[in-house]
Amino acid sequence: MKRMLLWLLIVVLVLTAATGCRTLFGRGRGPIESFSFLPQHNPGLSAVVTGAINERREPKEIMVVVPPGTDPSRLVATISLNTEATVRVVTSGQPVVQQNSVTSNDFTLPVLYSVLVPGDNEPWLYRVTVREADTNARLAAVQVADAVSFAPSFQPGIYDYTAEVLYGSRSARIEVRAESRFLQRVVVDGSVIRGGSGGVNVPFDGIDVKEVFIESFAEDGVTQEVYRVTLFRAPPDDNPALEAISVGGGTLSPTFDPNRLHYVSEVPHETTDIQLAVRPQSRFATAAIESGTQGVAIAVSGDPASARGASVAFRDTDRLILAIAVRAEDGTQLRYTVDVRRAAPTVSALAPAAVAPQPAPAPTPQPAPTPAPQPTPAPAPQPEPTPQPAPTPAPQPAPTPAPAPQPTPAPTPAPTPQPTPAPTPAPTPQPTPAPTPAPTPQPTPAPAPPAGRAVAMQLTVAARSVALERRDWAALSSARDEIGSEAIVTVRQYRGDGVYVTQRAPVTVQRRGNNPAVVSLDWRSARLSVPEGGLVEVEVAIPTTAGRVLSYTEAVSAAGTVTVSVPFLRLGDSSRVMWPAVGTLVPVTGFFSMIPPGQISRAGVEELPRQAGAPQGAVLTVRDANSGAQIVRETVWSTPGIRAGQQLSFDREVVLDEGRAVTYTFEVRTADGRGWRRSGETTVWTTQLTPDGGFAPAVLFVME
Repeated sequence: MKRMLLWLLIVVLVLTAATGCRTLFGRGRGPIESFSFLPQHNPGLSAVVTGAINERREPKEIMVVVPPGTDPSRLVATISLNTEATVRVVTSGQPVVQQNSVTSNDFTLPVLYSVLVPGDNEPWLYRVTVREADTNARLAAVQVADAVSFAPSFQPGIYDYTAEVLYGSRSARIEVRAESRFLQRVVVDGSVIRGGSGGVNVPFDGIDVKEVFIESFAEDGVTQEVYRVTLFRAPPDDNPALEAISVGGGTLSPTFDPNRLHYVSEVPHETTDIQLAVRPQSRFATAAIESGTQGVAIAVSGDPASARGASVAFRDTDRLILAIAVRAEDGTQLRYTVDVRRAAPTVSALAPAAVAPQPAPAPTPQPAPTPAPQPTPAPAPQPEPTPQPAPTPAPQPAPTPAPAPQPTPAPTPAPTPQPTPAPTPAPTPQPTPAPTPAPTPQPTPAPAPPAGRAVAMQLTVAARSVALERRDWAALSSARDEIGSEAIVTVRQYRGDGVYVTQRAPVTVQRRGNNPAVVSLDWRSARLSVPEGGLVEVEVAIPTTAGRVLSYTEAVSAAGTVTVSVPFLRLGDSSRVMWPAVGTLVPVTGFFSMIPPGQISRAGVEELPRQAGAPQGAVLTVRDANSGAQIVRETVWSTPGIRAGQQLSFDREVVLDEGRAVTYTFEVRTADGRGWRRSGETTVWTTQLTPDGGFAPAVLFVME
């Protein structure tokens, strides 16, 4: 039934079209084949002018473009029909029969023709419009794609330009756009663009300069404009810096900075291949991964600058130094290094090993090997009797380590190990795991000082109108997450779990319209008994209603009175800070000032003989405190024009191993040749954060 209806519809459409009736799709092709003005009937014309017929409209449209200056008021049309028909002009409402190639009409305004075909129910209507050809040949825009420069800025009335194209270009794409939509054509370096817009790829291989002519022709075919663009090859790009480095599944410390060249990454213990990806700042720079250690071969697959990065085999070693060689287009090179280290096994993997040594430590003389349970290296090196109960937080606080451990280990070894180890004391040396801790005695000194004198420290924590970061405020606002009314202040052993005090402190939150909220708090502790000269970790955590936390953490030296000023608060899921691993390369700095004349011989500062003409600057020499081996000697500051008393810090990057005990010598020469030296000893510890979630450089010294 449906098929029959469809056939009936088709038959009806065909019949209506055949009789000239209007259909759902219009009337189709009309009886006029062509509409022209011939020179023999129109003295003002020098060539035949034929109109363009638009069959899609009703009435149908004919557009005729005549040469400029043509008088449209008395034009004689020659009409070619594809069937017998009567042609009339019905513009005025009074039909005027047309005699082909004889009857003239005024085409100043559109003229409406009626063509009646015998047998059709209604006439075919044509609206004829005559206009003069456009004479505007000017271009509205000329541009060279990917040009380094284009000068001067394009203006239609300026005809001469210069453009610098990229150094590696083999062609230059020149794109144009006309002012007039009637523009006939544009010729660029011999290639034709029909119409008023388009582009041409101009060959530019093996040459450094080329003149390109652009000719534009107006609709009248006569009027034209000529523009010239001189192409120059730009010098090669000289930027070899990176914008980012990422290690798949691993950390990167410190936070990436294009001006920092040395990084440390820790990857999971089970890693067999390192995925390293980099992003150069310049799209013309290339990157390659090389071994950072002379004589050590590495296996690399893939391009580190690609989206997937490169894969580096990491199977038979726990440490691999990778060098990222970045080469700019002009050959300039920059070398970044990433020191990749394998993380310790997970706690579950270490648990069985921790049980085995327990019987062996039965002999009291053997407390030292017990720190071998490396899950918590920080507390082990502190008090010697304490290492055995290292897993328990009790030993960490200096005040109670001794009493707490003694009772616990005694019952454990006495019942079990005594029967077996007693007959065979010789196996006591069996704790040959002792060599395992051996590699890390000096590089992993505990941040806390040896158990000894304690100091009564009073700590003040102050956050004075701390504005939240905009991204954090936006995250809180979008989640309708509210800031809590209390902060939790925790003072604990640096890098340890021993807590000296945890207290709540009221928080004031000021909201400022759409601007980030401002947070304030003041808290003061009672006197805390802490190891003198050690470091304590101060953590401020403000919970939110959605279970997140605004926090700040800083490590400070234990002293009588200490104030921690909170400079910022960061939003996260946890407030606990994982400081850089011991042995990780971290940036270091020092704070100092130019000492005025007459004040050089201060405590700890030695005056140097004056040297006329000596370069101004500061030189830092760092040695290992245990072996005396030189680690660093370089100029760390050389900025001229500094006033006396102005606080300065290193203006060059220096990196040292976290937790390493070092001695340093710092020599400064001023512009007038005066000089002074300061020496000291310290341990490299990272103690402060940065607002972006990274770590501030560890401070070697501060000279007031």
